[in-house]
Amino acid sequence: MKTSMMAAALAVAFSLPAFADDARSVSQEVTQKWKAAYDAGDAAALTKLYLKDAAFLPQGATQPIKGEGNIRKFYEEFVKNKATNLQMSMSDAKMIGSDMVLDVGSWTGDIPGENGAAATRMGGTYLAIVVRDGGEWRYLADTWNMATPAEK
Repeated sequence: MKTSMMAAALAVAFSLPAFADDARSVSQEVTQKWKAAYDAGDAAALTKLYLKDAAFLPQGATQPIKGEGNIRKFYEEFVKNKATNLQMSMSDAKMIGSDMVLDVGSWTGDIPGENGAAATRMGGTYLAIVVRDGGEWRYLADTWNMATPAEK
């Protein structure tokens, strides 16, 4: 009895770091795909990263943006005035199910000024829930905010 309890405890102990590493890998992979599509100004590729019924709550949204068509419409406008020098830094990633990851982090970037004005360094935080959809990881829910100007 003691041997089986010890074996079970060791199995759990050794599986936890691997579980956390997997969550970080998933989060990094999805974030890299998002950033590559964003940097390319590719609204279609950004939209493909979301489930068809995803809930999306970007900075300033007064209502959740739901559904593929609405998310695509948002990104078509959003990529027209992209931030430059965008950096995203994961703070934490956790498996919250066998096919679900919680990703939390922060971002900074230079937000273009209006009418040709100089860019302003801004930053904020993000939170995403990513789920396995077939062989791909996609956003089920995604939100970010923008804080006061970031330090350079």
